[in-house]
Amino acid sequence: MKNKVRFLIIVALFVAIFTVCYFVIPYPHENNTVFVLGYVFSILAFLAQIYTFFVAFVKSKNLQSKFYGLPVVKVGVRYLIIQLIITLILTVINAFVAVPGWISVVVYLLILVLSVVGLITVEAYKEEVEKVEVINVVNTIFLDDLKSNAKSLNDKFNYEPLKQNMKKLYELIIYSDPVSSPELAPVEEEITRKFNDLKITYSEKAYERLETEIDQLTSLMEERNFRCKKLKK
Repeated sequence: MKNKVRFLIIVALFVAIFTVCYFVIPYPHENNTVFVLGYVFSILAFLAQIYTFFVAFVKSKNLQSKFYGLPVVKVGVRYLIIQLIITLILTVINAFVAVPGWISVVVYLLILVLSVVGLITVEAYKEEVEKVEVINVVNTIFLDDLKSNAKSLNDKFNYEPLKQNMKKLYELIIYSDPVSSPELAPVEEEITRKFNDLKITYSEKAYERLETEIDQLTSLMEERNFRCKKLKK
C-alpha cells in the first residue's frame, strides 16, 4: 500500500510541475486549441502511468510476475516521453505560427492509439506467460512430491541387500522430466500407489516383497519417462 501511495504522490508532483511550467511560463499561442490539446493529452499520458503501474505491479502476485510487468511500464514511459516531446515541439511552433488544430489532434491521437496497441500486446503477453508459469507449476507437482518422498525413503533405507536397487530407483526419480501431462495421469497414479505400498512394506520390514516392489516401481518410472519423451516429439 505504501508503494502505491508513493507512486501516486510522484505522479501528482510531476503533473503539478508540468502544469505550472505549461501555464506560468509566458509565451505566445497563435492557436489556443493547440495549446489546450497539448495539455490535455500530456495529462492523459501522465495518468496512463498509473494504469501501467497497476497492471505491472499491483495485479502481480509474485516477484516473477512483477518482472514480466516491466515491459508494460516501459510502454507507458515511452508514451509519456514521446507525448511530452511532441507537445513541446508543437507548442514551440505554435508560438510563431498558428498550427491547425486538426494536425495536433491527429498527431496526439496517433501517438495514443499506437501506445494503446503496444500496451494491449505487451499486457496480453504478460498474462499468457503467467498462465504458462501456473500450468508448469501444476504440471510439476507430481514429480516434486515423488522426489521429496523418494529422498526421505532413500535417506533412511538401511536394508543392505537392496540398498543399490533403492539408490537406482531414487536416481531415476530425481533425474526424470519434471513436467507432467494429462496423458501421463494413469501411469503416475499407479506410481503414487506403488510408492505408498513400498513405504508401508519397508516400514513393516517385509523384505521378501521389497525387491519386487522396487523393481515394479523402477519399471513404471521408466515407462513414464518413455511416454513423456514420446509426447514431446
